[in-house]
Amino acid sequence: MEWYRRRRATRRYLDKLGREVYDRRGAQPALDDVEQTTVERSGFYNELVKDAMSRVDLVLERLHRRIDAVATRDEASIARIEDELAGVRSELAEIRKKLDGDAGD
Repeated sequence: MEWYRRRRATRRYLDKLGREVYDRRGAQPALDDVEQTTVERSGFYNELVKDAMSRVDLVLERLHRRIDAVATRDEASIARIEDELAGVRSELAEIRKKLDGDAGD
């Protein structure tokens, strides 16, 4: 008796499954609907790419500002160091002159 119940249950399940698959196949969307869905998806992806690109541009812009700030600071430091070096060179030249003048006497 159990094998008969299992067989009936299996047949009912397969029958319902077959009807569901058949109904889905009969209700396939029209080609225009598929094309519209594809266009909507591509529009979504285009918007997604545009958003990502704008964020990348924003990050690059901030990095550029930081690089400019560091470069400006470094240029100011280098100019200050060059001025100090020029002062040291002039003092060294004066010391050499005094030493040469003292040695010649």
